[in-house]
Amino acid sequence: MDSLRWTGAILLLLLVTVCSAPKAEAEPNWMGFSEAHFPSKIEKITWTDGTPPMTAGSGVCWGGGNWCVNFGPNGAVAEKGPSSSSGTRFININIKGLTCLNPVIGKKPCVLHLYGDTQPVRRCVVYVKNPPEKDASFRVNCPQTLQLKRN
Repeated sequence: MDSLRWTGAILLLLLVTVCSAPKAEAEPNWMGFSEAHFPSKIEKITWTDGTPPMTAGSGVCWGGGNWCVNFGPNGAVAEKGPSSSSGTRFININIKGLTCLNPVIGKKPCVLHLYGDTQPVRRCVVYVKNPPEKDASFRVNCPQTLQLKRN
């Protein structure tokens, strides 16, 4: 009878462990983009971390509102950046046509760079063009999807 209890306890422990394990997040759709996807206008950018979607009518703020990013008046465009020569599947996407707003430097053009590799290493940075002063940059969580406009 004791062995039956131990077996039941072990099975229950395994069930709890498997059910409570964190779910692997799906790879971002932009990691699968090829040359044929570029350049493309962007309809929507979405995140899985609670950041609201970015669209032509709705921007995103980071850093407690220190930086707000919106599609510019002509919309956002995804362009392919330089590739790596390392032989790995390296993705480099530049999202241009964005406008950044900061309480100190005001409204400036900016670009969201998405970098990815075959390992789950992704880095996303917003670069703010601020001539004649030094340009600014800040890291953000990488988006999960880029919804491209259909032609």
